[in-house]
Amino acid sequence: MTHRLCIFDFDGTLADSRECMMVAFNRGAERFGYRRLEHGEIESLRHRSSREIMKAMKISRWRVPQIALYVREQARLGEAPPLFAGVPEMLETLHASGTRLALVSSNGEPLIRRALGEHLSSLFASMHCEASLFGKAARFRQALKAANLAADAALAIGDEERDLKAARRAGVRFGAVNWGYAAPDVFRRLGADYFFNDPSDIIALLEPKAGA
Repeated sequence: MTHRLCIFDFDGTLADSRECMMVAFNRGAERFGYRRLEHGEIESLRHRSSREIMKAMKISRWRVPQIALYVREQARLGEAPPLFAGVPEMLETLHASGTRLALVSSNGEPLIRRALGEHLSSLFASMHCEASLFGKAARFRQALKAANLAADAALAIGDEERDLKAARRAGVRFGAVNWGYAAPDVFRRLGADYFFNDPSDIIALLEPKAGA
């Protein structure tokens, strides 16, 4: 199966933004009335669905878009998050092998470009940022249109339940990274198409094989 376009998420997939997102999330606790997140409970929350996390944190569903916007804005005020080990090499290898790269994120493009740096940013054919909490499917369609490709030629790679659901709505296959926000068992329940334990696993799947 050929994946001519790889659409990456940013936070938790390419960049380790867990700490800055946690700080931003806790800043919103007093403002929006949910409880603060403690470091010791992050791992247990990784194994829960989005609905279960909202219940555990005492977050009303109708406040979720406001909270997400606030957290995103607060996170932008800090330093650009570091990339996960192996991510730069993975992006360079895929690009060199002819796989087109796109990025879909709720984060802002200026911060993403700072985190990636000029060289890695230049490897992406398109970036579709500022996606609303439930608006990633539309951004996936924009990435497909920019690449002039059908959905079956693309693979979305992310680390959250909403990434998978957005990919499904856009008709794009989905690969889950195991180092991000949601744990692998969440994606097994949801039926992800691929699982990646390390950035090198993405290369192994997408890089053209000799003689192929």
